[in-house]
Amino acid sequence: MGSTPKKLIVVFTATGDQGRSIVSQLASDGKYAVRALTRNPSSPAAQKLASQGAEVVECSLDSDTDVRNAVKGAWAIFANSDFFSTFTVEAEAAQGRRIIDAASKEPGLEIFIQSCFPPVADYTKGTCPGLLHYAAKNEINRINREEYPAVWAKTTQVFVGYYYSNWIKFAVPFGPKKVAGPDGSAELVQSIPYPGTTPLASFDNDDMGLVIAAILDKPQAFHTKIVAATGGWISDNDKLASVGKALNIKTRFTQISPEAYVSFLESTQAFPPHIVQDLSDQMKLIRDFGLAYMDPQGPYKVIAAKDILPAGRKLTTWDEWVRRADWSAIMG
Repeated sequence: MGSTPKKLIVVFTATGDQGRSIVSQLASDGKYAVRALTRNPSSPAAQKLASQGAEVVECSLDSDTDVRNAVKGAWAIFANSDFFSTFTVEAEAAQGRRIIDAASKEPGLEIFIQSCFPPVADYTKGTCPGLLHYAAKNEINRINREEYPAVWAKTTQVFVGYYYSNWIKFAVPFGPKKVAGPDGSAELVQSIPYPGTTPLASFDNDDMGLVIAAILDKPQAFHTKIVAATGGWISDNDKLASVGKALNIKTRFTQISPEAYVSFLESTQAFPPHIVQDLSDQMKLIRDFGLAYMDPQGPYKVIAAKDILPAGRKLTTWDEWVRRADWSAIMG
């Protein structure tokens, strides 16, 4: 008798910040067949996933045919889309609808996992209308909930904390800058329009695979639930202190005005106006409302990811990440 085929996990945006960790973790576990979807299967990132045992498949989120074929036979789907490749709510929502519609046609689908954000209009009482990348994920969830109830009944939402890596990968809007201090020595300065003492739910995106693997171990237990992926709550003051100690450099946090933050972003000429507004509203959300949506005691009754991991597994802390990260882009 032949062996029983492995259950198929389909991972969208497989070479992205979340997807590559999921594919690597599941492929190394060996419990599932893993189909990694990407726009460019010949990229080094995609080829690395293939070398780890994943089936790498070309898939454009803008193609009905690609998406429909990509999910055939799926037992589980990890759905994600990328606002910053489309820059509009409408375009990302169309991608999300395409994925959900294809999922609805899969009779063997056990769980649909959606990377998403809390309902921003509800959470901020309508005061952050420019937070478009939240709004796009909110619209995808609305489509799922209202138009595809059978898929929604199998959906697990995952709220993800601010990536540790944002401090390096997106240093312009989020991270510290190396400057000459008052005495002429080098220091790292972070200038952000909220208090440096604000606790932030933060996360190593390379741990996403651990979180998704834990959900897949007990899929029905997570139907209609929200899992909050965070490696800890840490303020920017404490983050800077950790970086300063690891790199042996002085650090300083400066709270600037919202207007000064916008002026700085505009001066870089790196972002179109609506993305400047998106970033500004992210800062407003943190400053005025905090990240209580990531708290199990908060408004959305989330499940902490650290509490669902198997015995002996844990999420990476900020200090651990700092010690292994490549800071050359910041330090020069």
